[in-house]
Amino acid sequence: MSAKSQQPKRSGMGSDPLSQGLFTRTDTVSAASPVTETVAEKPKQEGKELTKIKKIDSRIKKQENRFLKDIETAPKEPLGLQVSVEVNDWLDDVVKVGRRKHGKKIPKQMWVQAGIELLRAMPVEWSEVSDLAELRSKLNDLSEAMGQKS
Repeated sequence: MSAKSQQPKRSGMGSDPLSQGLFTRTDTVSAASPVTETVAEKPKQEGKELTKIKKIDSRIKKQENRFLKDIETAPKEPLGLQVSVEVNDWLDDVVKVGRRKHGKKIPKQMWVQAGIELLRAMPVEWSEVSDLAELRSKLNDLSEAMGQKS
């Protein structure tokens, strides 16, 4: 064998960059030697801000239980549904970006279900809507009330 084939391969950082003490191997860290982090102390918040955060947090928890309840296990019924090309492209983008950011996707049917549940939760008597023009009007009113541009 030549001398060249007997030498171990080296990376750009040298033969063993971990041996320089810059890094701790994750497979050798145990409960007896926990990794410690230095965290800068956060400035203390006033009581009003903390109360506001707690209220928002409790509202979020209530809403989490309200929508898409048992969506994975509830019996489902097939629905023939057509959406515009624009809405379908938007749904595709939402699913694709979510998969890239979070490593998993929320299927289109879940987004459609969430949208329908959100419509159902709005303060509108949907059964009183008589035609497409009135439906557009109600949706525009809701959008304006939420501070969105139509």
